[in-house]
Amino acid sequence: MECVATCRPGLEGVLAEEIRELGGTSVEAAKRAVNFRAGQAELYRLNMGLRSAIQILVPLRTFTARDYDRLYYQARRTNWHQLFRRSSTIRIDVNGRSPGMTNSQYVIHRVKDAIVDTFRKLEGERPSISKGDPDIHIVVHLQGDRVTLCLDSSGIPLFKRGYRVEHGPAPIKEDLAAGMLLLGEAGAAAGLVDPMCGSGTFLFEGWMLMARRAPNLDRGFAFEHWLDYDPEVHAAQRVYLREREVGCDKPVLGWDKDAAVIEQARSIKEAFFAEADIRFTAEPLQQMAVDCAGGLMVANPPYGERMGREEDLGLLYRELGEGSKRVARGGRLL
Repeated sequence: MECVATCRPGLEGVLAEEIRELGGTSVEAAKRAVNFRAGQAELYRLNMGLRSAIQILVPLRTFTARDYDRLYYQARRTNWHQLFRRSSTIRIDVNGRSPGMTNSQYVIHRVKDAIVDTFRKLEGERPSISKGDPDIHIVVHLQGDRVTLCLDSSGIPLFKRGYRVEHGPAPIKEDLAAGMLLLGEAGAAAGLVDPMCGSGTFLFEGWMLMARRAPNLDRGFAFEHWLDYDPEVHAAQRVYLREREVGCDKPVLGWDKDAAVIEQARSIKEAFFAEADIRFTAEPLQQMAVDCAGGLMVANPPYGERMGREEDLGLLYRELGEGSKRVARGGRLL
């Protein structure tokens, strides 16, 4: 089937490589997305295994619609009843722009009407709308007069791994952290150090990358509510991904001067990464004393209001540079 994995700008290249490595074919990077082909098994595997993706969409139909009535007519022609059950809860979102359909809420309304009318005519009942955590997520992509109706196979965005139940100020999203680590070739580094680790996102993502642990093995997905869902294939792909794990015996080390966020990081580690040798220390950057030669130092430094006085910025970056030479000799700073 044709598929589209969405991502943050700048991560298209690493996402394309991830998709190829996990079995996607005809891979082509686009703007904030990667187009590819996959079978059912690969679709399940990619949802569980991709690190830098936000969601995986499966386009259903592409057509021309210059107004809301034409949109309804074309959406009505889609065999929704062959995709999911009438008992499913659904949510519809819109992205892109159309000169003839500028009201996104009315776009949602007309597509919803088409789905409801399909089920009412064929089965006498209709699905329910849910804005929270629906069984089925439908995305309407507008590009001028071109409309593509998509099923979201992921459901909850893939960057929501489930481990970050609490975090410090200005946390970095998991998919962005993982994408940066992939760009920095963290898997080949001798270790990973974060001198401003906060609640530990870079370190948890880095440990999973180095251990080849798939980031979304144990969560649910929207494809589990599709009529063609095969739990045996899903289970087999989970086993496949677990068998790829190699463990991680490299140092994974985090510092932060805020003792409270260090405690948050330790709590997350114990709850979700109990077997991982990830160490956290509540000390400022200047006091870091560890030897991680050949390692990768990664940091999300304070910015904006968190930075405080603008004149402190130069001092901070000097300390980062000096710290990287002291702690990760012969390595790199990301």
